Amino acid sequence: MKSNILNYITKRTSLVLALIALPCASPLNATDYVVSYNESFSTTEANGSFTFNSGAYAQFYNAALGNSSGGRFTMRMNNAVLVETYNTTMYTDSFFFDSGGSHWELFNSYISVDNSITLNSGYTFNLLINSNSTFAGRSISENGGTVGLKIENNSHLISRLNLRNLYMRNSEWTSNASSKINYLDVANSTINLVVSSLADRLEIGTLYMEYISNVTFNVGFTDAAIVDILAGIGEWDIVMDDTIVISSIDKSGDSNIYYNIATSSDSYQWDVVDLGHKYVIKNITPIVVVPEPSTYAAIFGVLALAWAIYRRCK
Repeated sequence: MKSNILNYITKRTSLVLALIALPCASPLNATDYVVSYNESFSTTEANGSFTFNSGAYAQFYNAALGNSSGGRFTMRMNNAVLVETYNTTMYTDSFFFDSGGSHWELFNSYISVDNSITLNSGYTFNLLINSNSTFAGRSISENGGTVGLKIENNSHLISRLNLRNLYMRNSEWTSNASSKINYLDVANSTINLVVSSLADRLEIGTLYMEYISNVTFNVGFTDAAIVDILAGIGEWDIVMDDTIVISSIDKSGDSNIYYNIATSSDSYQWDVVDLGHKYVIKNITPIVVVPEPSTYAAIFGVLALAWAIYRRCK
């Protein structure tokens, strides 16, 4: 009898433990928000989604959505949406537009978007990156739709672009590989082209500088691009008119355009020879990391200890 009771308890306990061990259908911290009216958020969530319906007005204050360790949110925007973020961090895996037009403003915020954003015909997306904000995405492009993109006040956009218009004031844009802008309205800003393939280029139809200001173009390289150069003749001529392609420039007489070429990537370093509007990358060598004096001291200390142990064992 006692044995039967023990067997019964053991079986039921095993069943309960097995049920507890079953994986959940979705993360326990996944939260789905549907915004259909004026609403404010100040929340910390690792996974979930936001859907902004027609007419919604959403504000985020000191919120943290997703994380750099893999937590992601899905953002879905419908017609006539206004979203404002203040001191907010968002990591999103997907960014969808279901209908009409949407408007998003960033203030002192960081937004990371994993997927490419494409505006098809009939869709409008106005994006203002303002006040020390960063928007990091794969690409933003127009496919019949319209993107109104402004970067202002020490903000940074990291994304490839294929747009009709871009507005920049006291800001920075980094394009990882090729981008194309038909009309660039820019003042006192920096534009970075990171070459990952030797065919990468930045194409600008019209560069417009409204008043006395400066714009700087920086050309950098990934390790993959340098490996391609080494696989050829070991050096590469950069003709600025072929790499930073500007069809026309409309600027005041005192405005300035500057060009800089990087002298290193993650694993390589090289010399840059300035030949006017043409630069030559040559003498490419791997970067050799020289240990700090403290590292040498630690190495010799370990060797001395090993020698002492060896002597003692003998």
